[in-house]
Amino acid sequence: MTNLLEFMGVPQEERFTELQKKDFDTIITTIRKDLAEENFHITQEFFSNGYLIRDDHKIWIFYVKECPDWRFGVWIDNWGIWASKRQNTTDEDYYQIQTFAQHENYIDKFKPSVSTLLVKEQLYKGDVNKYNQDFHWAQEERKRMFRYIRDFPALAWYQDTHYTDLKFEYVSLEKAQKEFEESEKERLASEDDYEQQKKEEYDFVASILKKKYKRYKILYDSNSFPCYTVIIEDEKLRQWNDFLTDEEEKQLKKIRSKHNKYNGACFMNNALYVKSINEVEDENN
Repeated sequence: MTNLLEFMGVPQEERFTELQKKDFDTIITTIRKDLAEENFHITQEFFSNGYLIRDDHKIWIFYVKECPDWRFGVWIDNWGIWASKRQNTTDEDYYQIQTFAQHENYIDKFKPSVSTLLVKEQLYKGDVNKYNQDFHWAQEERKRMFRYIRDFPALAWYQDTHYTDLKFEYVSLEKAQKEFEESEKERLASEDDYEQQKKEEYDFVASILKKKYKRYKILYDSNSFPCYTVIIEDEKLRQWNDFLTDEEEKQLKKIRSKHNKYNGACFMNNALYVKSINEVEDENN
């Protein structure tokens, strides 16, 4: 990562230091304590050292037992140096701490800039040691956000998915609950439809491969598009190439057309030819 940062022109002083990592641990430990005091229990969590390419912030992503189907994030940005340079000031460096939440089933981009359920604060680096001792306004705001999601999940969902602030727009609990239930019904029906589409496409492609090739694999990755990748063994070729005839591809598209147009394709008409199928690692095996 260091070489990449150098390539991107990020100065050394703007990257994380051991002291900053220690500061981050202090901040996160304080947030954990605040949640525990409100009887919120973290069930899963993981860390990342950057969104996209720049290593300029630490990301903590986690899930809470009392708020099912919600994903929470804390971004700790090392923005003090940049802000001082942009504003041509000599202000002390600070961290920007952003705690945010989005409903797991409706996430497009998981980051603070597209989250309406957000608590943002700035903390001067010299005050980090006091962060877990002194009361600060964001502490109560953060607790209030978690309580709001726990106690009024439909309203929180409405605010999240409609990208609105309910401080300035009145929405009744009944309206939010009705829209949430209708949206969930449509989402679940769409997911069921996609699962059926995946099965039909898989069965069709597998039957074609079985007739044509002695050795092949179909790899699945739920996070990729399309979700299936075809691997075919060939002694001479080692490249991507079409594996369906024009007529077979028309049949595959016909299967796809019976389902929701937003589902997308499960297969593309290309396969990776390899010298040995054993070279290919299958995550499902």
